[in-house]
Amino acid sequence: PMANYCELLYYERYHTDLVNGWWDNRIRFFTPQGWVDSTIYQPKTYEAYRDAVYLLGALMLDALRKQVGDGVFFAALDDYARSAAYGLAGPADFWAAFERQSDVDLSALRTLYLQYP
Repeated sequence: PMANYCELLYYERYHTDLVNGWWDNRIRFFTPQGWVDSTIYQPKTYEAYRDAVYLLGALMLDALRKQVGDGVFFAALDDYARSAAYGLAGPADFWAAFERQSDVDLSALRTLYLQYP
């Protein structure tokens, strides 16, 4: 999901006039459904996996950003990247970075997007 969301960050910085089009054509057009934490074995097709993990994942990251604010969002991503440097990181590491950076309750957001919140 982060790769897709980075596309949005690029458009926000360099082509602000194209941001809405990016959302409409790259994400919303596909009406993504499923769980962001799906494995490659759960959805029955590539498209269902892509929609659940990558496209819905971009929506989840955007909802997360809106909930915690830009400052916390980017601080948590920096925290996550630094804490995972030279190692493997998983979902618990991602959410732990947000817990370290903010006391915002993210349980409702996690329940909305994750099958294992």
